[in-house]
Amino acid sequence: MPSAKKWMPMKNRILRALTVFGAAYLFGSCPLQAETLQETYGKGMAYLQAGEEDKAIEVFEQAIESNPEMPQLYNALGVAYAQKEGGFRNACKAYEEALRLDPTYAEAYFNFGLISIAVAKDTEKAEELFKKAVQFDSKFSKAYASLGWLYLTEKQDLKNAGKSFRRAVRISGQDANALYGLGLVYFLEGKQERVLGPISKLRALNREDLAVTLEGKLSEEKKAEEAPLQEPGMPFPEPDHSEQKEKL
Repeated sequence: MPSAKKWMPMKNRILRALTVFGAAYLFGSCPLQAETLQETYGKGMAYLQAGEEDKAIEVFEQAIESNPEMPQLYNALGVAYAQKEGGFRNACKAYEEALRLDPTYAEAYFNFGLISIAVAKDTEKAEELFKKAVQFDSKFSKAYASLGWLYLTEKQDLKNAGKSFRRAVRISGQDANALYGLGLVYFLEGKQERVLGPISKLRALNREDLAVTLEGKLSEEKKAEEAPLQEPGMPFPEPDHSEQKEKL
């Protein structure tokens, strides 16, 4: 478990990824109670955005008491526990219950995968869960992008990282993280000219920060190629292959 100091930025990244899922499925699955459930979901997520995880957990657990067979509520509960320091085990239990009730629930697989790699550092489990997510939702661009980052940063598997990022970009050309990851793959493969495509698309999405980072790598590479050889006897500097690792 990460320290409290490291947990807060990780928590914010997980929250941004997790909270976009669940609502549409939740409201549509039980028409007679849709308004009540929508209010409940909104209330719980509002607590999460305010950093009040305990209140969010209470809201979702009360909703589950009245609707124990709704996997979407367990997914929302998992989201709440995922934001709470020390809540990893309970989040896992909530996602497992969501998947027991609906073994085809792509969002629950994805959310479970995110905390598996971000908190438990379980690369193999996260890979399995992300693959399940895209198995049951072939248009799930964020799951493909997450697979891409897993292959790139955890396994250094450029081939599968590139395939995953390209699939994510084909599904959603608006996914800046996938475009950035694809640009990194091209750079590491030595295909500098192909990095220009993701840079252009990132600028179109107003992600100048990511575009500039990729341009910086191209500039550094060009300078390295143009630099004169060092004199004999001079120690060569250590190669710098560092890259911005974006967590899931």
